[in-house]
Amino acid sequence: MQPTASNFTHLEIKNWDKYQKPNTTSWIKDYTNREDDPDFARLTFFQRGLLEGLCRLRARLGKPIPYDIDYISRALCAVAVERRLVGRSIAVTISRGFLIPCNQQDSFPDSAREEKTIYIYESESGPAPKPTPALTPSQNETLADKLQAKACEFHNTTANSKLRASILTALNDGRTSNDVWTCLKDTKIESNDRLIWKTLSDNLPFALIQIDERRKQEAQTQAMYAAALAAEQEKGRLVLEQAAAAERAENELIEDDLGFSELDSIPELDLAMVPELDTVGVQQ
Repeated sequence: MQPTASNFTHLEIKNWDKYQKPNTTSWIKDYTNREDDPDFARLTFFQRGLLEGLCRLRARLGKPIPYDIDYISRALCAVAVERRLVGRSIAVTISRGFLIPCNQQDSFPDSAREEKTIYIYESESGPAPKPTPALTPSQNETLADKLQAKACEFHNTTANSKLRASILTALNDGRTSNDVWTCLKDTKIESNDRLIWKTLSDNLPFALIQIDERRKQEAQTQAMYAAALAAEQEKGRLVLEQAAAAERAENELIEDDLGFSELDSIPELDLAMVPELDTVGVQQ
């Protein structure tokens, strides 16, 4: 089922955990060149003030903000005449990317708040497709030697044909050298391990699968956020259309009350019927 705005219970501030000091409720950091951001510059003064108020509220709560318009209006002490603008303004700040709808009360993990390369997979349940090899087999042979030497130096172990074969298999399957090196480097080695090369070789396929799963989860999370933003944009568009229709109806009522329709029916003045005046304004 495609997520809609009603599926989300909380709002998170973009990059909050990345730039704000944790467990601090008395002050927050701000950026003096915010107006240089095109998306921020497109916000109205009311929307900017609402976003800044939400940042302060986020700091006071110490967790994502409940996605409840009435609660937000009360928490930010919005005056009565402006409360009707809060929901639409939140939708706009979501569409600009400053607010992120979520269903969790704790802070986002790094993978959800930082900008990373997103990999979209055709199937949500099946295994991730293998990428197309970017290098020729002979180039992969050379690259496998370099990666093995680098891994052996990093883990202080000796080279082995089995380790090289595992690296070469991953490269021929289309794995990037960065992924292979990350898996080799991050392999946990016990202090009493006497066959480090074997541990590296055995762990490599499983570590690559974990990378696939992590990217798949990131892609699904990003797709969920994109669907939520689209739903909020559509909701905001409908609100604007309803507001415009209400304004037109109100203008029509005002015109009827003032009798504009009767005034429009008054014939134009016939200047030939007006007596001529001399230069001092005396009738001849």
